[in-house]
Amino acid sequence: RPLRRSWIYDTHARVCRMRPCGHLGSPPLYDLPNNLTIGASPLGVVTVEPWEDPADAIERFARLAAARGHSVERSSCVDMLRWFCAKRRCHRQRIREDREAVVALGGTPPIEATARCDFWSPPEWCAVVFRRRLIAEEIPEAVAETAAARVRDFFCQGGAPCGARLHATLKLDMWDHGRLSVGTADCPPLHDPADCVEKLFRSSFRVGFEADESTVIASMDTMMEWFCERRECARAVAPRIEIPVGDDVFDVAPWDDPLDALKAFSKNLSKANRSLSDDRVARLAREVCQARSGWCATPPRALTIEIKDVGEATCRPWEEPAEILDDFYMSQRKEGKRAPTPAQLKSSLELMCSSGRGCLRKKIKTTAKALFMHPGKTAGRAIGDALRNAPDVFVLGHDDRCDGAEKPCHVVLRDPADRFVSALSFKRQGGEFRNERLLGNACHGWLMNRTLDQVLADVSGLNSYCEFFDAAPSMDTHCIFRPVSWWVGAAERSLNFLCFDALSDDFEEAVAPYCDAPACALAKRNPSNHSALLGRAPETSSAALDAFVSSHYADDVALFRRHCGVGRNASRNGS
Repeated sequence: RPLRRSWIYDTHARVCRMRPCGHLGSPPLYDLPNNLTIGASPLGVVTVEPWEDPADAIERFARLAAARGHSVERSSCVDMLRWFCAKRRCHRQRIREDREAVVALGGTPPIEATARCDFWSPPEWCAVVFRRRLIAEEIPEAVAETAAARVRDFFCQGGAPCGARLHATLKLDMWDHGRLSVGTADCPPLHDPADCVEKLFRSSFRVGFEADESTVIASMDTMMEWFCERRECARAVAPRIEIPVGDDVFDVAPWDDPLDALKAFSKNLSKANRSLSDDRVARLAREVCQARSGWCATPPRALTIEIKDVGEATCRPWEEPAEILDDFYMSQRKEGKRAPTPAQLKSSLELMCSSGRGCLRKKIKTTAKALFMHPGKTAGRAIGDALRNAPDVFVLGHDDRCDGAEKPCHVVLRDPADRFVSALSFKRQGGEFRNERLLGNACHGWLMNRTLDQVLADVSGLNSYCEFFDAAPSMDTHCIFRPVSWWVGAAERSLNFLCFDALSDDFEEAVAPYCDAPACALAKRNPSNHSALLGRAPETSSAALDAFVSSHYADDVALFRRHCGVGRNASRNGS
């Protein structure tokens, strides 16, 4: 298990009091050499502690970057190592090589396959990737298993570090008995456990988890012990960092993402008309990253785009490019100036997003020709996926609405009983891919072992733990319970309705003016399994469900019947 920087510094100082230390100065100066930080544009910076070997830290950075979908060239890592070794003694002065192995698979005629292993990749992971590739190419599973084992052994004998156990997914549940919630730290292959533990608590605080810092740190330490017994741990949980900025303090908690924290801090100062300069933002980022071991993402610099015959749009480090371009377009129109065309906005957004700046949104909203509203549990994610490459159609967020007054506005209507059952099942399982299985998610904890009968028999409990009645527009977490009539409002006559039970046909007709059917077709829907919620005899809850829906979703029931006819039985599986 990796040790905290504070413990190492304290221990070093105690040893230096007992024997001479040849690092810096003389007593009472017992400092270790400073950590070293190097830029790894555009991904951020890499910090190497005095006790770490730079080659190990650089390869670890490349591995973590690959796990998050980034590619780091070996040549870049060689340059980084050269820089580090010029400033401190390096135990290993070479970055490992990319490797290949040719494996005979047997057969007549004989079949061979080539396994590749990047310089940053653990041999066990190379073997897993090789096995998956063989099975995808319809090689018998037993043959693939044997070949993968031979590949692993070959690469391990070649001097690559084996035994780090980075090739498997690890999951650990942590209970908050006070709020009856459970969080799962999910650590995929190649990820460092400290990142996984910090992410769990970061997400948990976002959904309402409450605890004092000492309790959280103790819990994080316990989780790290569990993970580090099962996987190599590169670093300890990050320390709290506090940096004075004028009359304010930039405070980064151990579980915070430094980049997100810096963006939020800068944005708040900007709203108060006290914007930080680019250089000050960059210095803050470097100060934070120097206090944290390993890879640390940093904010991009401000970027100004000149739009021909229109003007300039500037995106500051903490701003989202799509939002800036939307605001620029609306500002030009409001002031009676020439507004950029959709093509200009699209190319400007692509340029901003390709400059090393992470873009959360890749489409422009203001110039879209049609909009889709997104009530929870009405196939909004599937619609968004289908329209990802259709610039003329924009899917709104859960808390946004349109009325069809300026451009076509679409919304999907689903049988309210089906939608409610789907919402309960969604919360019960912990969200999409269980990614809402978080400390503080009391709704998931309360629903986890309950059937539909039990939920309907305790409506006050549903409200207490899931905030059913309090599913206000500002509470995105609870949008799955909010009545669809909130989105429709008084605009029913000007909206275009799609019926969930005929969604493929309705959707194809709705988007036909803006996108070809093959390019924007909805993916085939896999029926969800609500059996855990419905119990062994779902028909027993039918009457109670009808009564509940008639009481709490009366407007939605009437809306659905006006546009889609009589709903189907909620005990049948929906998505």
